[in-house]
Amino acid sequence: MTMSLGLRWLQKKLEELGEGRAPYELASLLHIYLSTLSIQEIAVLSGIETEGIMLLRSNGAFMKLVDTSKQECAIWSREDLILNDRTIEEYDSIAADYSMLEEVLRMQIKIPLFTDLRWVAQSIESKSTYSLPIDPYNLRLFRKLYLFFLFSEKYLPTLTSRSLPDLKQIAEETVWQALAFDREELERVLRKPAPLRERVGEFKAEIKSLIAA
Repeated sequence: MTMSLGLRWLQKKLEELGEGRAPYELASLLHIYLSTLSIQEIAVLSGIETEGIMLLRSNGAFMKLVDTSKQECAIWSREDLILNDRTIEEYDSIAADYSMLEEVLRMQIKIPLFTDLRWVAQSIESKSTYSLPIDPYNLRLFRKLYLFFLFSEKYLPTLTSRSLPDLKQIAEETVWQALAFDREELERVLRKPAPLRERVGEFKAEIKSLIAA
């Protein structure tokens, strides 16, 4: 499976539900990709008629289930990004997947993480200015979050891009040297084309395979 936030969370939830999962449960989970997946595609993948999905979406209990799925996916994704170190190529794949998630879910992931990134950046900058020792955990956390946002903006530019030059300065002046980071590899991966249309096609094939497993 492509390095992904949403697909890995979806796989976990499907394993928890087991073979006895109801079509409406699958439909609620697939809403994390609404927009990349149309209502009609969610209906087909869930084994429900399109009219049935539309009826479900008018049901308050079902939409509450959809909201709960988004919240759970957001929490899991934030924890995953904070806890796990990844290669530069993997951050590129994660960012492509993130750009395909439903908009509200993206914000639920982004806002707390960007707050964390700004805090750790300020801490690193302050310690560097006064030549104080910098906690290695903060250096690694900066690397994780900065790379996530750097590649996310490559695929889906937002106002966050305005903050990247300041963060890049902290990375280049302090963090990369402390971590012996491969800057050339970063530039190489950033220069790679971002053909999101191709990524969407690969994603749809993967999600069909995941559901059929």
